[in-house]
Amino acid sequence: MLPIHDLNALLAQVAPHMYTDAYDLLPPLNGVLLETDASHLYAVATDRYSFAIARTRPARERGAIPAAQRWRALLSPADLRALRTMRPLAAEEPAELDYRPGRQLEIRIGEQTLRTADRSEKAERFPNWRSLLAQTLEREPELPDDLALNPTYLARWSKGIPRQDRYVPLTVWATGAGKPIVFARGEDFIGLQMPVTREPSDDQPTGREAVRHAWAADATAAEPHRAAA
Repeated sequence: MLPIHDLNALLAQVAPHMYTDAYDLLPPLNGVLLETDASHLYAVATDRYSFAIARTRPARERGAIPAAQRWRALLSPADLRALRTMRPLAAEEPAELDYRPGRQLEIRIGEQTLRTADRSEKAERFPNWRSLLAQTLEREPELPDDLALNPTYLARWSKGIPRQDRYVPLTVWATGAGKPIVFARGEDFIGLQMPVTREPSDDQPTGREAVRHAWAADATAAEPHRAAA
């Protein structure tokens, strides 16, 4: 049994990044991965364009999480909706997560229990987020040119921020053209966003040069005279 105080807050931070498709073409990505290791519970979600990872330590932590309590499970969008309707009896009461191999995950909050379907096969096919994160973090920041970003994906980084982190700044860097941009907040949230690939043009400027071309005349124009009061 793993007690977690801020489960819904943890999930809210990554849920905007999960893959959603009525046809369920990428089943392993259509949900939020929960994973434990010796010290944390992680929530991970991606739609291949952005990748978000949030973590928290169990409530009443006493040293390392036992090996028997280390697992991974995939929560579906329906599971996430159900969890949002469950409320603890007291603010300090944690959610209790119980998982055993070959069985679904059970999440108890107060007197309510959510029993998820066994999605262990899908969970095992979820992308190796640790490897991806390690490869990104080992590279030094390098940005010789501008980047193109999808503003819809960019807006995801403002979703689900816990109240206590509302004014914690994002640390952002890029390791090169075509590489993921890193977004980190505090000690327990990190994510990646892929830039947009621009099609080159022989007769029209693109990127930073296009912006300069479009705005240079306005930036250098004399300020119009204001009407007398």
